[in-house]
Amino acid sequence: MRVMLVIANYLPYPEYGAERAVRLLATALVDAGHTVRVLTTCPTGDDRCGRVKNHDVQYIAQKNWYWSGDRDSKMFLTKLAWHIRDTRNPGMATAAGAVFEAWQPDVVHTHILAGFSVDVWQAAARREIPVVHTLHDYYLLCPQSNMFRGGHTCETQCPGCGLFSLPRIRETRHLAAVTAPSAAVLSAHTSRGVFSKRTVTEVMQNVCPSRPPTNNAPQHEPFCIGFIGRLTVDKGLEHLLTWFRSTQRDIPQLRLLIAGSGPLENQVKDAAAHDARITFLGYTRPDEFFPKLNALIVPSIWHDPSPVVIREAYSFGVPVVGSTSGGIPELVRLVDERLIFEPSRPESLSTALAIALDPTLRPQFRDKAYAAMARFAPEHVAGETERLYRQVIEGKGIALS
Repeated sequence: MRVMLVIANYLPYPEYGAERAVRLLATALVDAGHTVRVLTTCPTGDDRCGRVKNHDVQYIAQKNWYWSGDRDSKMFLTKLAWHIRDTRNPGMATAAGAVFEAWQPDVVHTHILAGFSVDVWQAAARREIPVVHTLHDYYLLCPQSNMFRGGHTCETQCPGCGLFSLPRIRETRHLAAVTAPSAAVLSAHTSRGVFSKRTVTEVMQNVCPSRPPTNNAPQHEPFCIGFIGRLTVDKGLEHLLTWFRSTQRDIPQLRLLIAGSGPLENQVKDAAAHDARITFLGYTRPDEFFPKLNALIVPSIWHDPSPVVIREAYSFGVPVVGSTSGGIPELVRLVDERLIFEPSRPESLSTALAIALDPTLRPQFRDKAYAAMARFAPEHVAGETERLYRQVIEGKGIALS
């Protein structure tokens, strides 16, 4: 089967959760015997081809005011103009359509579309190529893709976001199937009537390879907890730092490792400079980070769809203390429901963490974390994805060679 995966950003550009999930899916599909090409964007210059791992990558320049990877440095009006053009972008549809025409995929599977626009669905539909879309965020409901504003989660859709989302939702008529890595993010869309009743919708896990059991975490105090990811407000990092400072008297021996980069980097560095228990690592590879931990903290205050870092923690046998936001509880429950906390109640984080660090429960948590990896295994996810591809292809009456 010839599969084209579409995502706005891809290696060698910065890789976050969704990008990592697509890379692992592409690798797993190739290992399962399929031919895979990733279609992505690049900042400037001529369109080009490259290769990542075992699959080809087609890069096309974004036809907008700036490349989506540079958005953090742009002014409000420039960002607004970018989002207006991204709502419907015929130029990107033409460029993507030319790639579809040349490569002739059996199925197009779209992921992060901010930078492509939903017009790529129409480009595939015009060529009678079935389209599957995976919800990694809230792009169809919010131009910022996160339904988060002014330091708070948007429980209802803002009027302005509604104007942006109407043209996007209209184009979902071209989708044969929609998947999501959590029931929470899928429900956020289906409850608003985003997709046609004819569109197949289902929860499908992201790929995360298992690893040989290894853990160098302390077996006694001082215990070590960690945060890894984008250093942003919506990830709950400020709440985590405030809570951690309050533990100085109650848990003086606790250590906090923070890995990643982002707008709050200076704030994290300042916290580390004033509290010897905090260590800022900057960008750190998972295999260098997770083995040091007794527990991972995922304190997101936005409706985080399904953090890849939780799966990665489980691959190292590390339990996760996670907030009630988005799809986080669905993953945390795989090990123990008591490890879920309410972000607005710091004492609930202390309670959940005390359970996670209980030495008598550590073997149980480790075994459950490793057991959960079966549902994220590359061969399992590739098999489920192939099943869905065949379903939508047969639904189009297309014969596979």
